[in-house]
Amino acid sequence: MHLRDRSRKQLRKLDGLNVNQDLLRRYLENDTPVSFEGAASLVHHDLWAEHILVDGRSGRVSGIIDWGDTVVGDPAIDFACLYTWYGESLLENVLGHYTGKLDAGVISRTRYLATCLAIHNITLGRDLGRIQWVEVGYAALQLVLAT
Repeated sequence: MHLRDRSRKQLRKLDGLNVNQDLLRRYLENDTPVSFEGAASLVHHDLWAEHILVDGRSGRVSGIIDWGDTVVGDPAIDFACLYTWYGESLLENVLGHYTGKLDAGVISRTRYLATCLAIHNITLGRDLGRIQWVEVGYAALQLVLAT
């Protein structure tokens, strides 16, 4: 799994990580989710906060931008982005309204991919001086490791 390998490599470079690194390493090594076996869906594949437009008055999503990385594949990829940036309650809300067919491993893959994305957020946020990305990464790791 490409994301796992990249995450393990990035994790080795992070010092002062504000989570239990041993627990995180064990999770990345031992909790690899089952492969995607569901129906492929249109996946944004880059659903970071900057790509989700929110109406300032209502607080509702008004659009999604930057569809350049779109693929047909596992919807857990986009669910992981939502989990990483907005937490478990938004993910549960989205899943409650999702009309596509989901396989049994979608939650496990979502959490695992969110862990990888969180590590990536921290690494990239540090490299680019984007403190919000670092904070979001930490929050997501704490959420994943707490469950």
